[in-house]
Amino acid sequence: MKIIVFGASSKTSIGFYVGEYLKKLGHTVVYASRSGGLGEKCDINEYRQVYALLNEYKPDVIVNAAGVFTGLELIGQLKDFSIIKDSVFVKCYGSLLLADISVKLGVNTLIVIGGHTEPCDSGFFIYNMVNNAMLSLVKSIVKQTRALEAYYLEIPAIKNSSMVKEAMERESAKSLDAHDAVDVCKIVEDVINGKYESGSRIRI
Repeated sequence: MKIIVFGASSKTSIGFYVGEYLKKLGHTVVYASRSGGLGEKCDINEYRQVYALLNEYKPDVIVNAAGVFTGLELIGQLKDFSIIKDSVFVKCYGSLLLADISVKLGVNTLIVIGGHTEPCDSGFFIYNMVNNAMLSLVKSIVKQTRALEAYYLEIPAIKNSSMVKEAMERESAKSLDAHDAVDVCKIVEDVINGKYESGSRIRI
């Protein structure tokens, strides 16, 4: 299958881990990110860029692993507004664009990778908020159309990933309960192989 992975911005990103795993299974994988460092340069928030990329490669599957780390924030004490805005746009608006264009161009499957949807800490409410928005999008896709299969993959922290490294640096955390990237990769493989119903929220 032809697969485009959004958010593969570095070799320690979850998108890259997933893509390399899928390559070993014989799939054709294209990486896309704003920097374009590992593949195609494409801003997930720019409709024309996303449309052009999907129209060129005509993928069977899209994996959205794009994300921006937001640290501990509290209502009334918000500080990193530009990062917060970027996180909301990349994960929510970006996923919406992917869904809309996928239906128009006949993409078969959209896999959205996010984190926990239940509040895990009041300081990470922005993280929970954007994850819930992505889950809601997946549920809406399934209700509105049969043209696109959609899945929400709810993942924990991943060992040695760029997101975990940033979290530990910015929040001065000594350790995190992290899982191996291969756990995520195997679930993506199962989704592609039709082992889950469209609209599923799959937790690791």
